[in-house]
Amino acid sequence: MILKRPLTLAIVSLALLGLFPLSAAMAEQREFRWKIATLAPKNVGWAQQVNSLVLPWISHATNDALKLKIYWGGVMGNDQEYLQKMKIGQLQGAGVSGMGANMACPEFSILGLPFLFKSYDEVDYIRRLMFSTFDYYFSSHGYKMLMWIDQDFDECFSTKYPMTSLDDFKKCRFQNWYGPVEAATVQALGASPIVTTVIEGHSAFRSGVIDTAFGPAVYYAGSQLFTAMRYVNPMKIRYAPGIILVVKKEWEALPEDLQDNLEAGRDRVQAAFVKGTRDENQKTLEGMIKYGIKLTELSPSVRAEFVKRTRPVWDQFAGQLYPKHLLDEVLRYLDGLRAGKPIKAPRFKAPQAAAPKPAAGEPSARASQPAAAGKSADSSAGLSGWERRKLEVRKVQEKLSAMGYYKGEIDGVFGPMTQQAILDYQDAKGLFENGAIDRRLLRSLGISD
Repeated sequence: MILKRPLTLAIVSLALLGLFPLSAAMAEQREFRWKIATLAPKNVGWAQQVNSLVLPWISHATNDALKLKIYWGGVMGNDQEYLQKMKIGQLQGAGVSGMGANMACPEFSILGLPFLFKSYDEVDYIRRLMFSTFDYYFSSHGYKMLMWIDQDFDECFSTKYPMTSLDDFKKCRFQNWYGPVEAATVQALGASPIVTTVIEGHSAFRSGVIDTAFGPAVYYAGSQLFTAMRYVNPMKIRYAPGIILVVKKEWEALPEDLQDNLEAGRDRVQAAFVKGTRDENQKTLEGMIKYGIKLTELSPSVRAEFVKRTRPVWDQFAGQLYPKHLLDEVLRYLDGLRAGKPIKAPRFKAPQAAAPKPAAGEPSARASQPAAAGKSADSSAGLSGWERRKLEVRKVQEKLSAMGYYKGEIDGVFGPMTQQAILDYQDAKGLFENGAIDRRLLRSLGISD
């Protein structure tokens, strides 16, 4: 059954978001149906944002050509099972937790490193600068990152301990549902990680198999697990993203104008979704405290010790889950922001109903694409996803540099200068301006994809 909201809600949501008008070419589109599963409880937290923001956006952007059926609350299993079902075609997409995102794209686990982020502003800054970079990594694993939202900064919940000291961590039985980075983090603090899925966590907490975990307040409210908790510590030890993923081939099966319309509206919907999630988590946390859960905090000295003990985790997984140069890039951006020298984000121009006409004497980029170059001596066969990414970025930089769009170093790093050069090229050639290295850009540049 397709979830629906009142017409007035859809109209108000779209008006506030300022989405673009539909193109005439979308008037007659064949229908697409995606089945989407998520652990999110129905009617609370993330579900509210999906109903009020995501569904109207998709309906409007595709002129109702794309229909979604959403399975809420883990009825289709857990994140791992969603990814398996996406591989065999039982699902076309999923709203996954940070853990599910890391399973789909190990490189994304870099965002969950302990104490990497200090504030929401830092998270939003990295999201703005590096969305295309991480979208590429998801693509290399067979997925399209439709939206990068928030699970939030996860709180530390415990049925027994205030979790304000290393002694508390040494005594607790910590739920390890979030993967190897989480396990290494809690081990660095002296805890005993016990591997348990999110769905198994409910009975494991009730039976005492585990007594402590990191997680968002909204989940503990929606699952009713908050009734078993005695303490909550919002120590901001980990930022956890949430991702709406679709199978790459399902995304590519959509007509290009629908892809363009979805991508054009995403940033506004994404920002509104993130704000709603953060507000809801804060209200939920305050409600839990009123209910009787005791709020605890780390002292500055204990926090400093936690940061010191967990810092080696950053390097532990470099070269395993994510490339060292990706970690260096994230840290470079954060260091600049903290020093009061943020990088100016590339500008994205709101798309029109139709692509701009090419300059006089230039062929249309959509109508007449250069033939893709054949396999060269530096073929990417046998290279890791990280190496392929760097090689592909270098090729794009070389092409754009030769045409005068790119003025930076040919280094294979997809930074703001590269993204701005891509935007300028896309603008000049009448391509959809998303600042990304996608199939249309590669075709236009004559680079094999």
